[in-house]
Amino acid sequence: GLALGLDADDPVIKRRVRQKLDVMSEEIGNQQAPTDAELSAYLTKNADAFRQPPILSFEQAFFSGDAPAADVERLSAEALAALNKGAPLASVGQATMLRATVTRMPADLVAREFGEEFALRLVSLPLNVWHGPIASGMGAHLVRITERQPAQLPALAAVRPQVLGEWENDRRERNQAQAYRNMLENYTVVIAPEVPVTVSKP
Repeated sequence: GLALGLDADDPVIKRRVRQKLDVMSEEIGNQQAPTDAELSAYLTKNADAFRQPPILSFEQAFFSGDAPAADVERLSAEALAALNKGAPLASVGQATMLRATVTRMPADLVAREFGEEFALRLVSLPLNVWHGPIASGMGAHLVRITERQPAQLPALAAVRPQVLGEWENDRRERNQAQAYRNMLENYTVVIAPEVPVTVSKP
């Protein structure tokens, strides 16, 4: 088959050769497992990728977004005043499938349930004071934050498998990039100018 040149101009064979070369280049270099010191340094350098979101506990009273905006504003203002005077939560707001009390929920899950903008507001509100109305995709809410644990970078022991996986991915990418640089030294790369495509009219 090689003598007949069957491998030439065959995109399937070229793709398979490229794939095998990529796999080989990823494994070039030091394959020793990283030390905990190396993983800790990687965790610190890439903190944003591993930082755990804030944890929130809060109470909320809901006002449907289906009502006219003026009515929502009036009802929520009256309810806010009542809550700040000590009225029970069950006495204000409208019935909803949403939980009135949320306990220790990560901010990303709050965003999934109530919306991104809602979660962002809760991350910065003062504790133990009723606030609102705060908009969500479903309507408006009065909210009181009862507990908030700030975002934090976990210890290596808590996320070691994830850190190890990302560290190994980075190593493979670095090895592949270095292999391409080494190969490039043996070739002259010429990029042909783009040929304009002309469309003939019937």
